[in-house]
Amino acid sequence: MAVLEQWNPITHDFGLIQAPLEHVLDSFLSWHASIGINYQRTYIATSLAVAFESLLPLANSKMRRLFVATRSTWVACFQNGIAGSDPFPAMSFLAGRMGVLAMRVCSTPERAMYPATVWEVYAPQSLGGGPLNYRRSIAALDDGGHWVFEESGERYTFERVERYAARRKRDRFTKNVLCEYLRHFGVELFADDFLRVHEATPAVRLQQLTKVWHSPEFTLEQVIAVFRGRESCEISGLPPLEAIPVDQFTSRPLLHFTRPPRCPTALSSVPRYANMTSPRARVALTIERRHRHKILIAPAA
Repeated sequence: MAVLEQWNPITHDFGLIQAPLEHVLDSFLSWHASIGINYQRTYIATSLAVAFESLLPLANSKMRRLFVATRSTWVACFQNGIAGSDPFPAMSFLAGRMGVLAMRVCSTPERAMYPATVWEVYAPQSLGGGPLNYRRSIAALDDGGHWVFEESGERYTFERVERYAARRKRDRFTKNVLCEYLRHFGVELFADDFLRVHEATPAVRLQQLTKVWHSPEFTLEQVIAVFRGRESCEISGLPPLEAIPVDQFTSRPLLHFTRPPRCPTALSSVPRYANMTSPRARVALTIERRHRHKILIAPAA
């Protein structure tokens, strides 16, 4: 099994940004320093597996980040979250700050509790970006028991638009189609050799030192069990994901939401900003409003 497959869910939802690794780090660190967040930097040149191991344990607080160079002009960005690397906040902001393209790439295993394939492209206005630096967004996913397909932004010329009319929503945007689209940007995902970790281009792990908050920590095996279903959750001792959601902008617990949002929803409730999120974000907000106050599950001790 490839290393990338072994490290789901960290690797099933992560970011890509088209800039040199050191430039990405400098921009990210200066941005976070301006809001009072500092990090300890660690270089890892041993192997990709060791780089991912440095993110353990996994937690909703996501206090560790990993930046990895690739064989192309892109840098991959991961976090130690239990439900993916939550790439939207950093990638969308850095795209505008640095004047480059960035992406969110989400492709869960088919056996996941909530299967999803999501592709979002962020860009400054000079490269076609709009509100929140969105350039393009496509998503096909199981959103709490029913499948949803949404797209927004100007379509690229290489897109297979005929797929978007498929009868089953899950078939409109699949992992194979996502991989095909990414190749147009020089990105060959889901292959270990695409990510470069060696002495010449070490991976960089950032450990958050300030504004730290703590949440339950888990092993990779426990988190993987969650994505195989609720019965596995009980066996592993890990509470369901909806028990410990957090706000992806403030990293604070969201005790009244049943699931952490997969797309930005914070601005949707403000009338003047209601149209400044992707359609996928508005669907996520609707789903969460339906379940608000219905379930309040405390994390396991």
